[in-house]
Amino acid sequence: MTSVGDTSNLLRFYNNFLTFDKLVKDPETLIWGLKEGYQNYFVYENPLHYYPHNSLLSLLSEVGLLYFVLYIAILSKVISKAFTYKNYEYLYSFLFFITFLHDFLRSIPLLFFLSIFFISKKDRKHNMLQYYIFKYKKIIEE
Repeated sequence: MTSVGDTSNLLRFYNNFLTFDKLVKDPETLIWGLKEGYQNYFVYENPLHYYPHNSLLSLLSEVGLLYFVLYIAILSKVISKAFTYKNYEYLYSFLFFITFLHDFLRSIPLLFFLSIFFISKKDRKHNMLQYYIFKYKKIIEE
């Protein structure tokens, strides 16, 4: 593969590949991560610092596999509290964003998506409550 539309996208995919490659080749880094300043670790053929453009790889390379699994388990539990099959489109958007954006799992956009999950669930409960109130009111009046 020599192109994915433009040089910028190719560089992003290349950075993801190199990050994954470094994690696989160094088991200690894979388990414990690179901690703060992990972006300085990813310096390739020029003086610019590149880091993975994938939230999962970014988090994994910073905190390591042990904390990564714990973090994802807690985040999954939180999301499962707000997720319904009627708001799956928000989950798909969330998964798409974490695939192509770095630091998405540790920043304001994560809080934004979580609030959307909970607001959409709250609205559905409110609408269901209104439906049942209307239904029972109609039964009582008959």
